[in-house]
Amino acid sequence: MQGIEQDKCVLVAEDDRATLMLLERHLQSSGYRVLTASNGAEAMRVLLAHGPQIVVTDWMMPEMDGLELCRAIREHEGAGFVYTIILTALSDEDRLVEAFDAGADDFLVKPFNRKELLARIRAGDRIVRLEHDLAARTREMHLQNAQLAIVNDKLNTMAITDELTGLFNRRAAMDRLRDHWAGSSRHGQPLTCISLDIDHFKAINDAHGHDFGDVVLREVANVLLNTVRVGESCCRVGGEEFLVICPSTTAEMGGRAAERLRAAVERREIRHHNTVLGVTMSLGVAERVVGMEAMDDMLKAADEALYTAKRSGRNRVQLVGAPAPESILMAHAQAGKSDLADATRISVVHDDAVRDSVVLTLKKLAEYRDNDTGEHVDHVTHYCMLLADTLRSTPDFSRTIDAAFIRELGHAAPLHDLGKIGIPDSILLKPGRLTPEEMAVMRRHCQIGADCIRSVMSRTPGAGFLSMALEIAAAHHEWFDGSGYPAGLSGDEIPLAARIAALADVYDALRMKRPYKSAMTHEQARDIIAQGSGKQFDPRMVKAFLEREAEFSSLMSRNTIKPAAPVKPPLALTARVETIQIGRVRLH
Repeated sequence: MQGIEQDKCVLVAEDDRATLMLLERHLQSSGYRVLTASNGAEAMRVLLAHGPQIVVTDWMMPEMDGLELCRAIREHEGAGFVYTIILTALSDEDRLVEAFDAGADDFLVKPFNRKELLARIRAGDRIVRLEHDLAARTREMHLQNAQLAIVNDKLNTMAITDELTGLFNRRAAMDRLRDHWAGSSRHGQPLTCISLDIDHFKAINDAHGHDFGDVVLREVANVLLNTVRVGESCCRVGGEEFLVICPSTTAEMGGRAAERLRAAVERREIRHHNTVLGVTMSLGVAERVVGMEAMDDMLKAADEALYTAKRSGRNRVQLVGAPAPESILMAHAQAGKSDLADATRISVVHDDAVRDSVVLTLKKLAEYRDNDTGEHVDHVTHYCMLLADTLRSTPDFSRTIDAAFIRELGHAAPLHDLGKIGIPDSILLKPGRLTPEEMAVMRRHCQIGADCIRSVMSRTPGAGFLSMALEIAAAHHEWFDGSGYPAGLSGDEIPLAARIAALADVYDALRMKRPYKSAMTHEQARDIIAQGSGKQFDPRMVKAFLEREAEFSSLMSRNTIKPAAPVKPPLALTARVETIQIGRVRLH
């Protein structure tokens, strides 16, 4: 209230002058300050200007009567709590109910006497004071809750934050990695972590003191925090050791991220007093792969790569899971070994021609395990090209399948059964049907092939067809209705290249003689594929197959299939070679 004691102030709204003067006299004699108004509209203006919390109003007034004033007070957000007493000459039950419904708190029947008026005013005054006390306690409680929330936030932040650097601490790092590991398991998404360590940090402490060492840690942490991408978690896990968690990230993508971090730290000059120093970091990158049973396995792999980077000269990025060169792969194949990780030192070659030769080696390795598999690879590749050529002229795929898509498909399709290199000969070459246990092992070839290709991708950036090869290897046994394996994908969830390869793979498998089955005629194979439309196969793939079935049949019967889109033969290894130490990983 402006200039008036609010808790001893009463607003009287009455259009009868005599009644108004009587009310004013009774209230003033009892110590109340009185504001007056001759109608409801004027009373509302006085109320908003001065804020009295007790209002005595006549029912019948011009412009705005007492009921309308009650409603206006209750509806106006700025009025606050107001205790309203309505004066009326009518005391019938319906009229009183109407007054209370309008928002009146009490009523006084005319003619009134002084004692009753003051008693009702005092009752209203008590309620107003109680409301004041309640509001004050509520405000105090809200303030205390807000202060408690701030304290809790600070405590929570302290519990998960490294005090020196402001990064997540080891506890928070493990919690976040555990959450991302569970998400990767649930949704089948890749997960990569980067282990980082400041090079020669002990020498920095010894030469410049621990104060300078703390400055180095803070500066490096700031560089890392400003360089990591959205969604990645940057943590300090101890001493000069850091960890970056990269969800939905392959090893190849993680390698590029690690190189950005390494370069950013190397560029940073650290100044403290009169000392200017540059520091470097070594980094190890590991992606979650088949065979890792817990997140500690991935952390251990990243640490091993980090130690390899340090042993190899520091200030470098090292990836886990790189492919072995041709000589090692073929030596293992000739020795009849499916465990390619026996070669613990693996060279990685950065040259397009040599990279192509490695891919050719992987294809030839599948052929070496089983000559039928080698012929099957060439057949499937040609069938894929026929299907893609037909689909590119359809409205559904005209924008997706272009010359580049078909060219990549020609390179990718030969690797669809690459995972069979990890299947034991006793199962791969077994005459007769496989047992359920043996079939479970055979089905693992999809994941094995995908892991092999992913390993190649992690060390050969720029080979675009490998992404398509990964899709085909992983998903060419998925069914259109979702009942296939290994992930139970359905419909357009299955990559287009994998849907194409699925039909080509089945047609050739039906047509070829195998140790456990006789060859089918084209007509028999065609009928099986037609019956699988909408179930095993995308109906659009089946339609394209039926349009080109004569060519499918002709290629098989004339046995004129030759390797499509051949990769360049191996060249002399003149490119830069790096080495990496990897752990033992079974491929079957």
